[in-house]
Amino acid sequence: MNNTQIKHKMAFGIMLPLTLQIGICVLAINMMTTIEKGVITIYNHRVVPLEDLKVIADDYAVFVMDAINKANAGEFNANEATTALRDASRNIDIR
Repeated sequence: MNNTQIKHKMAFGIMLPLTLQIGICVLAINMMTTIEKGVITIYNHRVVPLEDLKVIADDYAVFVMDAINKANAGEFNANEATTALRDASRNIDIR
């Protein structure tokens, strides 16, 4: 490399780090895409079902238990309690 011209040495000195930097950027973008796909998978398979489960639990607590307690207290007759339980079951089944 002693016989090469200074402009070739300077070009090599600039191109080598630039090439390495471009390679690192490509790898980083590829890795970030993989990470993003993983996060989306985790969200779709873990968070969304938990949100549905929370809605089901809330519907159960609010509608089913409320109908049972009102029927027990005499505020609902048997037909009203049955209707309330069916409505709650229908809302829960939608999830």
